[in-house]
Amino acid sequence: MVVESFLVILLSPIAVGLSILAAIFRKGATIHMVAIRRSQSGHEA
Repeated sequence: MVVESFLVILLSPIAVGLSILAAIFRKGATIHMVAIRRSQSGHEA
């Protein structure tokens, strides 16, 4: 029982950190894709 609670306490911050990293990565990826599309449309024009 103690080990399970310890694992939960240990893994909770890791899960939160991963979710935050995923959100930042998604925002960065979308911004990067928009920049690529703008540069491509600029080259086409």
